Amino acid sequence: MIRDRKATVEVPKDRVLYHDLIKVVRHTRQRPGIYWFRLIRAASGVRVGVLTEVPGNPGLSVCNDIEGILQYLDEKYELREDSTAIFEIWPRGCIDEDVQINRVSFEASVSWDAAQREDIETLAGGALPPLPNHEELYARVRAFGGGTEEELWRPRFEVFPVTELPPPHNPSRCDYASTFRNLEAESSCAPPGLHDATLAVGQHFIEALARLDRSQCWYHRANWKTIADESVRILRRIGHENPDRYRAEVRKSKLPQRDRRWLDSLFADPIFVNGGTYTNGQHRGCALRFSGATHAAIHTNDESLGTVCNDWVYLGGG
Repeated sequence: MIRDRKATVEVPKDRVLYHDLIKVVRHTRQRPGIYWFRLIRAASGVRVGVLTEVPGNPGLSVCNDIEGILQYLDEKYELREDSTAIFEIWPRGCIDEDVQINRVSFEASVSWDAAQREDIETLAGGALPPLPNHEELYARVRAFGGGTEEELWRPRFEVFPVTELPPPHNPSRCDYASTFRNLEAESSCAPPGLHDATLAVGQHFIEALARLDRSQCWYHRANWKTIADESVRILRRIGHENPDRYRAEVRKSKLPQRDRRWLDSLFADPIFVNGGTYTNGQHRGCALRFSGATHAAIHTNDESLGTVCNDWVYLGGG
């Protein structure tokens, strides 16, 4: 396991020829590579080049494009293989918790030999100037045109009137699913498959359920009025938050275990009403309509939490 050893003396600043990101463009069909490069002129006259992999690099890794990187650096800094020692570093967070360092040799072909930080420091004549922390490093990589990001979303819950819940559109797991299919086959409201026609069939199905023994369907056996009321209490108490906060509150509920599981489902696998129909949860929505509840916590839309880096996180050691 390679660990950083903090040298007592850092390389003098006047010997640090370069200490920043580089962008290596090789082919128009290949995304440029972004790496951190330090070039140090040692007291002995030998130059030490250190390439570090960084999060958000859109191109090939420092290892996979080492020849292209060195060609770029040679053109820019006139590196010579006999007077420049080249190292590459995979910092903590990139592969695992260990730092991996190799010295790159150029003979008949490129080869890599395992090295340690002490090897670099001995040649450079002191400790390497450090890289920025992850936030600053990643921001600078983004400014260079790199970065891999994703937008975070979370469900937005509302205290929703139960009477405004849409009728089911395909209650396939209901004990009365055959009743729905028969109504669908008999329907003359509109051609099958149309949104309004499906809602009309669902409404006829709801009216039919009012005359049937709903206790045969296990969705209807829970105490949905109490469950709905408890979901509204939790939502009003916590407000718009991460669903995990709601679920933590569910665990404090005094409801019987079976009903508490249904309550948890309203936040963990929520009823999602969008565009006048269900995206999820039609069976529970049907049960709620017959429960006597007035309102329930329903997922009605999603809200953005902004973008975050979905690449690895730099943990030091570069």
